[in-house]
Amino acid sequence: PMPTLVHVALTYASSGLRVLPLVPGAKTPLNRHGCSEATTDEATIWSWWGRCPEAGIGLVPGPAFWVLDVDSHPPSVTEAKRRGRELIDGFEALRRIEAAGYTLPPTRTASTPSGGLHLWWRTSPDAGPMRPSQRAVMRGALAGLDVRGVDSYVVAPPTETPSGLYRWTDPRRAVVAPTWLVMLMLREDEAPVKAPVRPLPSGMERDAGKRRWA
Repeated sequence: PMPTLVHVALTYASSGLRVLPLVPGAKTPLNRHGCSEATTDEATIWSWWGRCPEAGIGLVPGPAFWVLDVDSHPPSVTEAKRRGRELIDGFEALRRIEAAGYTLPPTRTASTPSGGLHLWWRTSPDAGPMRPSQRAVMRGALAGLDVRGVDSYVVAPPTETPSGLYRWTDPRRAVVAPTWLVMLMLREDEAPVKAPVRPLPSGMERDAGKRRWA
Protein backbone atom coordinates (compact mmCIF):
# COMPACT_ATOMS: atom_id res chain seq x y z
CA PRO A 1 0.00 0.00 0.00
CA MET A 2 1.05 3.61 -0.62
CA PRO A 3 2.39 5.27 2.52
CA THR A 4 0.16 8.02 3.89
CA LEU A 5 1.35 11.62 3.92
CA VAL A 6 2.03 11.51 7.66
CA HIS A 7 4.27 8.45 7.24
CA VAL A 8 6.20 10.16 4.45
CA ALA A 9 6.55 13.26 6.64
CA LEU A 10 7.87 11.09 9.50
CA THR A 11 10.39 9.49 7.13
CA TYR A 12 11.70 12.92 6.15
CA ALA A 13 11.90 13.93 9.80
CA SER A 14 13.80 10.76 10.73
CA SER A 15 16.50 11.78 8.21
CA GLY A 16 16.93 15.12 9.98
CA LEU A 17 14.79 17.31 7.73
CA ARG A 18 12.42 19.69 9.49
CA VAL A 19 8.83 19.25 8.35
CA LEU A 20 5.82 21.58 8.21
CA PRO A 21 2.24 20.93 7.03
CA LEU A 22 0.88 22.72 3.96
CA VAL A 23 -2.71 23.71 3.16
CA PRO A 24 -4.22 20.78 1.19
CA GLY A 25 -3.88 21.45 -2.54
CA ALA A 26 -1.74 24.56 -1.97
CA LYS A 27 1.88 25.53 -1.29
CA THR A 28 1.22 27.72 1.74
CA PRO A 29 1.93 26.62 5.34
CA LEU A 30 -1.01 25.33 7.35
CA ASN A 31 0.51 26.40 10.66
CA ARG A 32 0.47 30.05 11.68
CA HIS A 33 4.20 30.74 11.80
CA GLY A 34 5.30 28.85 8.70
CA CYS A 35 8.78 27.38 8.49
CA SER A 36 9.80 28.82 11.87
CA GLU A 37 7.61 26.06 13.40
CA ALA A 38 9.03 23.27 11.22
CA THR A 39 10.15 20.31 13.31
CA THR A 40 11.48 16.76 13.38
CA ASP A 41 9.45 15.97 16.52
CA GLU A 42 7.40 12.84 15.88
CA ALA A 43 4.56 13.71 18.27
CA THR A 44 4.09 17.15 16.73
CA ILE A 45 3.99 15.69 13.21
CA TRP A 46 1.41 13.08 14.25
CA SER A 47 -0.65 15.88 15.79
CA TRP A 48 -0.53 18.08 12.67
CA TRP A 49 -1.56 15.33 10.25
CA GLY A 50 -4.04 13.92 12.77
CA ARG A 51 -5.93 17.21 12.48
CA CYS A 52 -5.49 17.40 8.68
CA PRO A 53 -4.55 14.06 7.06
CA GLU A 54 -4.51 15.60 3.55
CA ALA A 55 -1.98 18.32 4.41
CA GLY A 56 0.90 18.62 1.97
CA ILE A 57 4.52 18.35 3.09
CA GLY A 58 6.96 21.24 3.29
CA LEU A 59 10.66 20.72 4.10
CA VAL A 60 13.19 23.21 5.47
CA PRO A 61 16.48 22.23 3.78
CA GLY A 62 19.02 24.11 5.92
CA PRO A 63 21.48 24.04 7.43
CA ALA A 64 22.73 20.63 6.27
CA PHE A 65 21.13 20.86 2.81
CA TRP A 66 20.05 23.46 0.30
CA VAL A 67 17.92 23.32 -2.83
CA LEU A 68 18.55 24.83 -6.25
CA ASP A 69 15.10 25.81 -7.51
CA VAL A 70 15.07 25.61 -11.33
CA ASP A 71 12.05 27.55 -12.59
CA SER A 72 10.51 26.60 -15.92
CA HIS A 73 9.27 30.17 -16.46
CA PRO A 74 11.32 33.38 -16.70
CA PRO A 75 11.02 35.70 -13.70
CA SER A 76 8.20 38.19 -13.92
CA VAL A 77 9.11 41.84 -13.30
CA THR A 78 7.65 45.24 -14.00
CA GLU A 79 8.75 47.08 -17.14
CA ALA A 80 10.85 49.46 -15.06
CA LYS A 81 12.89 46.57 -13.68
CA ARG A 82 13.00 44.78 -17.01
CA ARG A 83 15.30 47.35 -18.60
CA GLY A 84 18.86 46.15 -18.80
CA ARG A 85 17.98 42.61 -17.79
CA GLU A 86 17.68 39.45 -19.78
CA LEU A 87 14.89 37.27 -18.47
CA ILE A 88 15.47 33.56 -19.08
CA ASP A 89 14.07 30.46 -17.40
CA GLY A 90 16.08 28.17 -15.15
CA PHE A 91 16.63 25.50 -17.81
CA GLU A 92 18.16 28.03 -20.20
CA ALA A 93 20.33 29.24 -17.31
CA LEU A 94 21.59 25.67 -16.75
CA ARG A 95 22.28 25.25 -20.49
CA ARG A 96 24.38 28.41 -20.49
CA ILE A 97 26.26 27.32 -17.37
CA GLU A 98 27.07 23.96 -19.02
CA ALA A 99 28.06 25.73 -22.26
CA ALA A 100 30.58 27.71 -20.18
CA GLY A 101 32.24 24.42 -19.20
CA TYR A 102 30.59 23.63 -15.89
CA THR A 103 28.82 20.31 -15.28
CA LEU A 104 26.31 19.69 -12.53
CA PRO A 105 26.86 16.29 -10.90
CA PRO A 106 23.77 14.08 -10.52
CA THR A 107 22.07 14.60 -7.17
CA ARG A 108 18.71 14.06 -5.49
CA THR A 109 16.09 15.74 -7.70
CA ALA A 110 12.34 16.35 -7.57
CA SER A 111 10.08 17.59 -10.35
CA THR A 112 7.42 20.24 -9.74
CA PRO A 113 3.94 20.34 -11.34
CA SER A 114 4.88 23.50 -13.27
CA GLY A 115 7.73 21.67 -15.01
CA GLY A 116 10.53 22.96 -12.77
CA LEU A 117 13.09 21.04 -10.72
CA HIS A 118 14.33 21.02 -7.14
CA LEU A 119 17.98 19.91 -7.03
CA TRP A 120 19.05 18.93 -3.51
CA TRP A 121 22.63 19.52 -2.36
CA ARG A 122 24.48 18.78 0.84
CA THR A 123 26.22 21.76 2.39
CA SER A 124 29.99 21.49 2.41
CA PRO A 125 31.43 21.21 5.97
CA ASP A 126 33.71 24.19 5.33
CA ALA A 127 30.92 26.39 3.92
CA GLY A 128 28.27 28.32 5.80
CA PRO A 129 24.56 27.51 5.45
CA MET A 130 22.92 28.67 2.24
CA ARG A 131 20.11 31.19 2.57
CA PRO A 132 17.27 32.08 0.19
CA SER A 133 18.21 34.34 -2.70
CA GLN A 134 17.75 37.94 -1.61
CA ARG A 135 16.49 38.98 -5.03
CA ALA A 136 13.97 37.07 -7.10
CA VAL A 137 15.31 38.44 -10.39
CA MET A 138 18.98 38.15 -11.22
CA ARG A 139 21.05 39.04 -14.23
CA GLY A 140 22.13 36.72 -17.00
CA ALA A 141 22.92 33.17 -15.99
CA LEU A 142 21.18 33.41 -12.63
CA ALA A 143 17.76 34.35 -13.96
CA GLY A 144 15.31 31.52 -13.31
CA LEU A 145 17.47 29.98 -10.56
CA ASP A 146 16.86 30.45 -6.86
CA VAL A 147 18.14 29.13 -3.54
CA ARG A 148 16.05 27.48 -0.85
CA GLY A 149 17.95 26.93 2.39
CA VAL A 150 17.88 28.28 5.93
CA ASP A 151 14.71 30.27 6.74
CA SER A 152 12.83 28.91 3.70
CA TYR A 153 11.06 25.74 2.62
CA VAL A 154 10.27 23.65 -0.43
CA VAL A 155 7.20 21.58 -1.27
CA ALA A 156 8.14 17.90 -1.08
CA PRO A 157 6.87 14.77 -2.86
CA PRO A 158 4.25 13.34 -2.86
CA THR A 159 2.40 16.63 -2.21
CA GLU A 160 -0.29 17.30 -4.79
CA THR A 161 -1.66 20.67 -5.95
CA PRO A 162 -4.30 21.44 -8.63
CA SER A 163 -1.37 21.70 -11.10
CA GLY A 164 -0.18 18.17 -10.37
CA LEU A 165 2.09 16.06 -8.20
CA TYR A 166 5.59 16.67 -6.82
CA ARG A 167 7.71 13.58 -7.62
CA TRP A 168 11.24 12.35 -6.98
CA THR A 169 12.83 11.93 -10.41
CA ASP A 170 16.24 11.01 -8.96
CA PRO A 171 15.97 9.49 -5.48
CA ARG A 172 19.73 9.10 -4.89
CA ARG A 173 21.35 10.73 -1.84
CA ALA A 174 22.12 14.41 -2.20
CA VAL A 175 25.78 15.13 -2.98
CA VAL A 176 27.91 18.05 -1.84
CA ALA A 177 27.35 21.04 -4.11
CA PRO A 178 30.31 21.95 -6.35
CA THR A 179 32.20 24.98 -5.08
CA TRP A 180 31.65 26.83 -8.37
CA LEU A 181 27.86 26.46 -7.99
CA VAL A 182 27.91 27.78 -4.42
CA MET A 183 30.02 30.76 -5.49
CA LEU A 184 27.73 31.44 -8.45
CA MET A 185 24.61 31.46 -6.30
CA LEU A 186 26.26 33.72 -3.72
CA ARG A 187 27.09 36.38 -6.31
CA GLU A 188 25.87 39.83 -5.39
CA ASP A 189 25.78 41.45 -8.81
CA GLU A 190 22.27 42.70 -8.09
CA ALA A 191 23.31 44.72 -5.06
CA PRO A 192 22.31 48.38 -5.20
CA VAL A 193 25.02 50.54 -6.73
CA LYS A 194 26.31 52.97 -4.13
CA ALA A 195 26.81 56.56 -5.20
CA PRO A 196 30.50 57.46 -5.33
CA VAL A 197 31.67 59.49 -2.36
CA ARG A 198 32.59 63.02 -3.47
CA PRO A 199 36.03 64.02 -2.23
CA LEU A 200 36.30 67.04 0.04
CA PRO A 201 37.74 70.21 -1.46
CA SER A 202 41.50 70.41 -1.18
CA GLY A 203 42.71 71.23 2.31
CA MET A 204 39.37 70.82 4.09
CA GLU A 205 40.01 67.22 5.11
CA ARG A 206 42.82 68.51 7.36
CA ASP A 207 40.75 71.08 9.20
CA ALA A 208 37.65 69.76 10.93
CA GLY A 209 37.04 73.14 12.57
CA LYS A 210 36.77 74.95 9.26
CA ARG A 211 34.51 72.23 7.91
CA ARG A 212 32.07 72.68 10.82
CA TRP A 213 32.19 76.46 10.42
CA ALA A 214 31.41 76.20 6.74
